[in-house]
Amino acid sequence: MGHGAPASGRRPYRWVALGVASFSQLTVSIGLMPGLASIGPALQRYYDVDLAQLGLIFSGIQLGLVLTVAGWGMIADRWGDRVTVAAGLAGAGAALVAAGMTHSFANGVLAFTLGSMLSAATAVASARTAMAWFDATERAFAISIRQMAVPLGGAAGALLLPAVALTLGVRAALLAAAAVCTVGALVALAALGPRPPLRAEARRPTGGLIRDRRQWRLGVAAALIVLAQTSLSAYFVAYLNIRGLPLPAAAGAFLAMQLAAAGLRVAAGRVSDRVRSRIAPMRWFALGAVAVLAAAAAGAGWPVAVVGVLLVAAIVLSMSCVAITYAASGEMAGASRAGLAMGFQITILAAAGAVAPAAFGALTLASGWQTGFAALAATSLAGWLLLRPLASLERAGWAARPGPVGGHR
Repeated sequence: MGHGAPASGRRPYRWVALGVASFSQLTVSIGLMPGLASIGPALQRYYDVDLAQLGLIFSGIQLGLVLTVAGWGMIADRWGDRVTVAAGLAGAGAALVAAGMTHSFANGVLAFTLGSMLSAATAVASARTAMAWFDATERAFAISIRQMAVPLGGAAGALLLPAVALTLGVRAALLAAAAVCTVGALVALAALGPRPPLRAEARRPTGGLIRDRRQWRLGVAAALIVLAQTSLSAYFVAYLNIRGLPLPAAAGAFLAMQLAAAGLRVAAGRVSDRVRSRIAPMRWFALGAVAVLAAAAAGAGWPVAVVGVLLVAAIVLSMSCVAITYAASGEMAGASRAGLAMGFQITILAAAGAVAPAAFGALTLASGWQTGFAALAATSLAGWLLLRPLASLERAGWAARPGPVGGHR
């Protein structure tokens, strides 16, 4: 396992830094994804589009991360987290205002994508903050707390956005999301301090990370597992609505799912620290997702409550791998370039997420929900298999270097 900055990381301020980082991610998750998924049917009516076109909105949000997050990671490594986080939140807020001021589907997709491109700064810099302030005995736990803000933001979005959309309209809901992001920017500017200094052994060369085959294997495997989260989260409310649940009830189920995911993410991080492994817990959660997705595919015609519970389990299990992936990536790369490494992983996950909602929507339209659930079970199984070689490398302290330039462990 890696170390980072344990001495300075044990100062009491590390919890303040983690709190601000988590709050920053919370506001992004309310304003963009997964919060926006809670008003998916309302967005569909607002822009007058079908289910597959709705998926393009969510895919555009993922695409924004793909295009910019690695660059923002390098900026965070170089210039610090405070300015990077605040800039991302302010930009995301402005883009949400633009999305709310148009009924044009094309302009809406453009605005959401631009907002995601800017919010990527917050996504990677807030994860970088959590990594920097905690050592290996607490690191996955800390990153999981920060990552818990994603489903908590989805839960808060499920409480806020449908209520505003149903009473005041979609435009008002998007303006409310923009206001939340603006508050997050102000909090980051006021309370986020400079990260602790790196120890000498944490100052490592910056070259070669994208040629490290371990990083690629980790990212592709995680992406295959997390496809269940990105696909199912985007359509969860729409699926329940199609099966007969009214929007408020479907949004309530979305809220419960996000809360469950938040709890398991923190538990997953604690387990990872306790067993001193990142790869083994990822494989456990992936195998669990395979089982419940296979059950959902086999019982796609079962009562909506039963299938809904299975989908919640699949989303929660796949979602629990994300924070552990970031911890593993940062430990491979070293603290001095953890932002770039995390940005690299987020890029891979977002690239898969950019394709997943639209592809899943098209697949279910053509072949039905059963086929869609079965396809996600297959991708989770593939991710489980891809992770296997990394387990032995992790046990060796990431010392083995299968790529031209290793992680310098």
